[in-house]
Amino acid sequence: MHITLATSADVGRVADMITRAFHDLPPSRWLVPDPAARAELTRANFTTWIAHALKHGHVDLLDDARAAAVWFHPDEGPVPLPDDYASTGRFRLMDDTFAAHHPADDRHHHLSFLAVEPAHQRRGLGTAMLNHHHRTLDERGLSAFLEASSPANVEFYLESGYHVLGEPYRLPEDGPPMWPMWRQA
Repeated sequence: MHITLATSADVGRVADMITRAFHDLPPSRWLVPDPAARAELTRANFTTWIAHALKHGHVDLLDDARAAAVWFHPDEGPVPLPDDYASTGRFRLMDDTFAAHHPADDRHHHLSFLAVEPAHQRRGLGTAMLNHHHRTLDERGLSAFLEASSPANVEFYLESGYHVLGEPYRLPEDGPPMWPMWRQA
């Protein structure tokens, strides 16, 4: 298994893989209830955020694009919104809700997306992606933050050293619960 840093040439294939991996997750179903429209709309959003992470963080990529971890680095300064970013509807509600629940501690990296190609899930690739960057975080004395989208994901992250930060919160308009999680360096 070889993990590299993604470049701008990888954005499309990473967005495609995350779109497939996240298609049926509760937040994706809430964002775009119509499954026929979901892939196109969520892929556009993922593409924007992946490209933005290349400027304000990094994207770890399994060399064959079976897995990716999209990290933002607020320890290097506040992460601005992407240029020309104009989220609307539920995408805006999600962005605002996430911002309201993001910890104020700037000594962390934010795991925005961790995704594994659906046919390769439950084979340790997600754990390998986490461990890869956790080593760097530990060396630098930095913590990690993420939003888990399901009880199964909470259990997965607990096994990687995260803990839940208080009670889960719900996305607006009867949206699904989200669990803010923290891993201390």
